[in-house]
Amino acid sequence: MCRDGDQIIGDFAATGIHYFVNHDYSKHARNKRNTVAVVSAFDAASLAKALCDPTRLSIYTQIARRKELYVGELGACKVFSNATVSHHLRFLTQVGLITFRRSGKHVFYRAVPARLIEYSRFLSTLGKSAG
Repeated sequence: MCRDGDQIIGDFAATGIHYFVNHDYSKHARNKRNTVAVVSAFDAASLAKALCDPTRLSIYTQIARRKELYVGELGACKVFSNATVSHHLRFLTQVGLITFRRSGKHVFYRAVPARLIEYSRFLSTLGKSAG
């Protein structure tokens, strides 16, 4: 099912797989009951891309291990430029793996574990036969 603002870029009805371009995941991350949306094939590919990069995986892991993490506490900040870290944080936010809040000049990040759970559920369906 296509959500508002998404564009279908591929529709393979025979396989039941639909690919959507979601321009801003954060708008669709949660429905009215505050539960995470089901992962589409396109979302799964975006999540895989986010987690396959060693730098992004390191950043995500640091955030996921804490309730909330101030951007200045990221170990990656000591190794990579601020622009690089910002790029990876933006990517992780766009795919819905992390969220952030601002407090004055400070930005705090936290993981969205439900998003990773939905991704894991999607992956677990890949090995199951239709019959």
